[in-house]
Amino acid sequence: MSEEGFVQIALDDAKEPEVAPEGAYDLVIDQATWYTGKTSGKKSIRCIILFDGHPEYQPIFHYVSIPNENDDSEMVGKKLLMVKRFLTLFGVPFDGSGFNVDDLPGQRALCNVQQENDGVNPASNKIAVPRMVD
Repeated sequence: MSEEGFVQIALDDAKEPEVAPEGAYDLVIDQATWYTGKTSGKKSIRCIILFDGHPEYQPIFHYVSIPNENDDSEMVGKKLLMVKRFLTLFGVPFDGSGFNVDDLPGQRALCNVQQENDGVNPASNKIAVPRMVD
């Protein structure tokens, strides 16, 4: 590769990852980082989730919304439930006082994956987080 002028690289080999067909897949959390919404300023945990054994499928970006001081009690309850469902699905350890974000990467789950297409952004996948079984 030249460091001047023309850059000779195999751009024909660059392909966009595919959107996975809907169905059940083994997924693994690759990364989990704190994220602050650009307009809302609200904190969440951004998880990058990979399809185990399917590198051709694009990663899923899943945001775990954390309750904040501006949420009313109903919204806090909904967010807590969604966090608990996600942690339970992926087998992330937690107790009544919370969980450690560092425990998310590497956690695996068999998940139902759906396609999402809002007509504005490119099609993508999302996970269907099931209700917890008592």
